[in-house]
Amino acid sequence: MCIRDRYMGSSGFNAEYMGLMREVRVLCSSMALAIIKSSKGFNEREKLQPYAVHYVPAISLAAYIERIAYFAELDMEILVCIIVYVDRFINAKKIYLTLHEMHRVILAASLLAMKFYFDDPYNNKTFSRIGGITLEELNELEANFLIEIDYNLAICKREYKRYEKALVSYALINVNKM
Repeated sequence: MCIRDRYMGSSGFNAEYMGLMREVRVLCSSMALAIIKSSKGFNEREKLQPYAVHYVPAISLAAYIERIAYFAELDMEILVCIIVYVDRFINAKKIYLTLHEMHRVILAASLLAMKFYFDDPYNNKTFSRIGGITLEELNELEANFLIEIDYNLAICKREYKRYEKALVSYALINVNKM
């Protein structure tokens, strides 16, 4: 069950849902910071194709993750899977990600997490609209991401729990900073 369906009543937004959205924003911000910090120390380079863009997107990374989570109806567990996938991508490439690439890397990881764990995921055309890029760009990102992580989408329980614990701890540390 997605975040929106779990906490929305027939009358629309409720207090519990609004509180949850604050938690999701904290988690998304923490997730974005954790991803950027995890790539520190790796090599910087000119461009990471096909992820590089010539400008930093106007939407913050946390807001972008929140947008994807909301419109793609992702649940908290999928957000943890996205972190695992991005970490695998960073470690496979041994590169430092910049804000020029992060949005597209997150989008590709989100798409793959959704496809791997949902029985009836959105199609790429719908997901490209959610992410604000063309279908062709999304298809290229998806194929490239899969190759970079060696098609390794399965996450064992121990690995999942380790990332979940780290992410929740990181979110708790940063909750008062928002």
